[in-house]
Amino acid sequence: MYRRALKTVYVITNMRAITIVGGRIVTIRSYPPEELKNIYRKEKHDGTGDAIFDKKERLDSGGESHKEYLKFSWIKNPKEVESFLKN
Repeated sequence: MYRRALKTVYVITNMRAITIVGGRIVTIRSYPPEELKNIYRKEKHDGTGDAIFDKKERLDSGGESHKEYLKFSWIKNPKEVESFLKN
């Protein structure tokens, strides 16, 4: 997870939030304002943490429920990012 965080860029604009994950294959996800809800943060003692902006539940092929959190992970300033996402 830590290595993935080193290859990840987060962008916040007035129209959306975007994650770009690099590597052999680049993955770009764009989140419009309607997906930026229930915004909160998880902060560690060193000031790093996550800014979470939604949770989706899905069922796997066996019918088991799984939660996927839409978030910016391993960021240095989750309080500031939370504030940007809320505005």
